[in-house]
Amino acid sequence: MRPYLHIILAGLALFIVLSAYGVWWSEVSSRSAEAAQIRQEIQALGDTGGLNSSIRRALEELSMQEAELYRHFVGDDTIVQYLEEIETTAESLGASVEVVAVGDAKDASRVSVSLRIIGSFDAVMRTLGAIEYQQYDTTLATLTLDTPPSEGTNWTAAATFLVGKLPQAPSP
Repeated sequence: MRPYLHIILAGLALFIVLSAYGVWWSEVSSRSAEAAQIRQEIQALGDTGGLNSSIRRALEELSMQEAELYRHFVGDDTIVQYLEEIETTAESLGASVEVVAVGDAKDASRVSVSLRIIGSFDAVMRTLGAIEYQQYDTTLATLTLDTPPSEGTNWTAAATFLVGKLPQAPSP
């Protein structure tokens, strides 16, 4: 009976080890399924975060492009800066500028700016060119040149420019 005792004890030990292995395998597989579910949730959040990130980048790029585009137009809040830039440009070219009138043009998408430019012929013509070809959407609408009096050297140009106006945001 002794040899059977060893077989019975070995079988009992095998049964205990296999049972413990089964319990451990069951626990590991349930934890593995839980980990897979958590991984999917993290990936879904990551995809959403990636989508949010790409949307944020697209909006930033659009904002930069919009700012670049709006630099070519004047608005109610930037007209003074525009006129100061014209005066600074004229002074750097040796002319003086007097703003005669600023108002809406017949075309609602433009602002009419009437100027008087005084200086040497060269300075007046360079100032006119600098204003017309600056970064703003500017068109020379009218121009009148007055010659200097017989003893004078200053020319006078009366010019009206049409400058692109920022579109108004639609009201709700």
